[in-house]
Amino acid sequence: MSGPPFLLVITSDPETLNRVAGELERRYSPDYEVARATSAQEAAATSERLALDGRLVALIISSLRLSDGDGWEAMAFVRARTPAHCGYMCESRLCPSMVHLRGRDVCQA
Repeated sequence: MSGPPFLLVITSDPETLNRVAGELERRYSPDYEVARATSAQEAAATSERLALDGRLVALIISSLRLSDGDGWEAMAFVRARTPAHCGYMCESRLCPSMVHLRGRDVCQA
């Protein structure tokens, strides 16, 4: 494994993707690298590339609804293919502050 772990942001909305990924880059660089995906398919390809390189994914942040699938399924795919990570969150339109971290739903509203 080489290089810092990744924070992966998955959403089909370009404005949200740029805002969230940009803020993560400003806040956590150089300790983490930020990867962006605009679809479940792109997230799968990114996770395959990271797995081949032996890179860690420290956090996955995803929209529930993606242009080509489901955010939960995309996160499960990434988790199954990349080395251990610390947690994941899924944006919810019903509760914007709902996060799913280490197998538990937590609403911070």
